[in-house]
Amino acid sequence: MPAWERFRVRLLGPVEVRNGATFHTVRGVPAALLSILALPAGRRRHVTALHRMLWDGRVTRNAVQGQVSKLRKCGLDVRHDDGYYWLAGMSGDDVDAAYFQQRVGELGGDVSADEAHALLELWRDDPRVLHDRLDAGFWQPVFRARDALVERIAAVPDAVRARIGALPDFLDMFPGDPALGALRAGPDPIARPEAKRILVVDDEHGDDIAMMLFRYDCTVVRGIAEWKRLWAAGPLRFDLAIVDRHLGSAVDESGFAILDALRGSPFPRMLITADRQAGDMSDLLDRYDLATVFHKHDGGAPLSDLLDTVRRLVDEQ
Repeated sequence: MPAWERFRVRLLGPVEVRNGATFHTVRGVPAALLSILALPAGRRRHVTALHRMLWDGRVTRNAVQGQVSKLRKCGLDVRHDDGYYWLAGMSGDDVDAAYFQQRVGELGGDVSADEAHALLELWRDDPRVLHDRLDAGFWQPVFRARDALVERIAAVPDAVRARIGALPDFLDMFPGDPALGALRAGPDPIARPEAKRILVVDDEHGDDIAMMLFRYDCTVVRGIAEWKRLWAAGPLRFDLAIVDRHLGSAVDESGFAILDALRGSPFPRMLITADRQAGDMSDLLDRYDLATVFHKHDGGAPLSDLLDTVRRLVDEQ
């Protein structure tokens, strides 16, 4: 059995779903919805976030349920509870893009021709082009893994690289992509500017915020335990920190403890909160040495103009 047939969902090219021995090709909005639910499989996505990512607010929320019904007809177990949707009964090993990220992260030492071939063979086309309904930033984690593998392949001897059978087709999928310049015959003249680094501390909307800020290199912290590990790892080097007021509990205000720890850091800090009665804003700005306080929508979803605030704090400073 070819290696790719072990996956139930294939996203690195035209979207396909395997239900037993039957393969379904999924296109359009259902394909975009499946991509969101499958990366990673099991993560719960609120209908508001799905609605914003798929239609940018131009249709009713009931449209999500209609697209979910189409996925269920392919044999996928899409669950729904209290406004959240998720893909049940599936792990990262069942999704080609998630498997690719995991395997690249596990590579040790020099990558062999067989290892590189097996990973490159998973790619069938550029998902950013095929699934243009989704913001290109959605695929950023996958392409970070791709670029990491490309760097590993570029470092091996020419004789090893010549034995990677899947490499020519892989390169053809990304014409003009500067990240692959080292693997092409000539030097690539286009240099990619280094992305500004942003720390996002938010248990509920952190991943959505990072997706919105795809132009930046975002590190997402979803709780106090993750924060403690990051803090213990050494000096924090970021260009901006975005910290939610509450983590874990609706009223724990643990974000303030993180902001207090970040006082004196060389990068600006921003508090985000859905509570417009959060107290005296000027007092908060002074107490925690904040650049600004950003209010989310009443429904809890990040405001679309968060990007404008980030640009002002990061790109224009």
